[in-house]
Order: sequence, then structure tokens, then C-alpha cells
Amino acid sequence: MVRDAIRLFHIPFRVLNETQLVQLNMEELETPALYSVWCVMAEQCTYLSKAGDHILNNERTTWIPVGADMASIFPKHDRSSIADFSLRRYLKELGEYCEEIGAETCLVMDTEQQSEVMLRIFRETFPYLALHTISMEQMASDEALVNEINSVAPEILVLGLPTDDMKRYLENNRHRTNSRLCICLGDILLREMIKKRKVFHTMTMRRNLKKELRKFIKKERKISESKAKVPN
Repeated sequence: MVRDAIRLFHIPFRVLNETQLVQLNMEELETPALYSVWCVMAEQCTYLSKAGDHILNNERTTWIPVGADMASIFPKHDRSSIADFSLRRYLKELGEYCEEIGAETCLVMDTEQQSEVMLRIFRETFPYLALHTISMEQMASDEALVNEINSVAPEILVLGLPTDDMKRYLENNRHRTNSRLCICLGDILLREMIKKRKVFHTMTMRRNLKKELRKFIKKERKISESKAKVPN
């Protein structure tokens, strides 16, 4: 059963497993509209909570919490589902579906070196996937990025960019590119695919995230109380 969105840091998260998310993506690819999926890491929450209404209130963006760090701040009955979500399994299921239907896929990374690493990994896993790569190092402007993406005309666009670059793309350029589905993965893509993550970092991030959430809730409560005291 798919639960309703859980709003934390003003972000309307959906708790889905890999198969449910791929099923949602398959339905979106059959619909004549633009959709986005943002897989959110713990370190992105505070940044995204300050994002404008355009990005957070976009009804066609699905926000997915990823990792044990994120699971630690959710209600107990959702924590195991979030912690068990595997980006590798999700991409494997989605990649197999794209191979089957022949969907053009475009991967945008920050540097040329990152693009080469990810291209090699994807080619090994999906030898028949129609995959193109773009490096932001080679893009002189947002206009150049839009033109490059549209020249490929991908049905699926995967972003492995820093958070601020992904946010800018969704706010300013998403409507200018013709990819049906945009998947925002950011640093987690390279991190998960090459498996570089330390236990110490994970434990520290969980503590920091819980602390940030408490501060955020306290601040929001003060704002609400101040509004309630203002006379009509």
C-alpha cells in the first residue's frame, strides 16, 4: 500500500519501495506531461527546506527519502522501508524497463571524469540501453545545457549534479527540455555506485539531521504562534 506524503522540512516525501517507484515511473512515461523524481539525502534537507514554492509545491515532483540517515527522522513504522530502499535496485529495475522499451536515456554529471565513470558502470549493467552522457564541465551556460539535452531528446533524464545545480535546473530549465521523466540523484549516484561511505559519517549525519529537524520545527512553531497573535 502506498502511503500519503509525509511532510518534513516542508518537503512532501513519499515512502515507496523500488518496485513501486519504477511502476510510478512507467505510468508517468506513458502520460504526456513532465515529471520529476528527487531522491533526497540527509544533507540536502535544510537546503531544500529553503527552496521556493515552485520546486516544493510542484505536484509532478515525487520526493523520495533515501538512506538510514533519512529513515532516522521518520515515524517508526516507515523507517525500515526507507532504510531498505536501494538506489542500485531502483536503477536496475528502471534500466531493465528502459532497455525493454528502447527508451532514450541521458545522464548529466558535473565533470567529464564522473561522466566517464558512470558511463562505464551503466554500460556494464545495461549493454543495450540507449544511453547518452553530458558533462557540465563542457556546458558554457544553462542555454547550452538545454540545447544539448534537447538534441538528444531523451525520454528519461538522470541528474547526478550538486544540489544547487539540480534545484536551478528544476526551477528554470525543466520546462524547456523535452525529457518526460527527470530523476534527480545528485551526489548519491556516484557515491552509491562506487560504494564510498564511512560509518562515522553516517552516524554523525543522523545526529545532525535530527538536531536540524528539531530546530526547524521549533522555528516553525514560533512563526505560527506569532501569526496567531496578530489581531485581524
